[in-house]
Amino acid sequence: MIKDTDIKLKIIPILEDKEGRISSSRIRDLLEKSDLKNAFKILNRPYSFNGKVVKGKGIGKSIGWPTANLEIDGRKFFTWRRSLRILDYNRKFQQKN
Repeated sequence: MIKDTDIKLKIIPILEDKEGRISSSRIRDLLEKSDLKNAFKILNRPYSFNGKVVKGKGIGKSIGWPTANLEIDGRKFFTWRRSLRILDYNRKFQQKN
């Protein structure tokens, strides 16, 4: 039992906004719908993810729009953002035009 230990428990109320209960399921649903604006509002920060940068076909580079290919959970995705944060080094790299 908790009362027999040094563990402190704080119960907080369920968070809600005008759209309803704030939950991870709601955030995942917004992300699946590409509704990043409302996901940002709930998270109070931009949505982020990380993965391993893997070699792609070079198609973006060949048309003047290089991309970064990321492998996440065994699936490959690409991103076309103009900036990339390398968390291991905590440095920001800008794409050169």
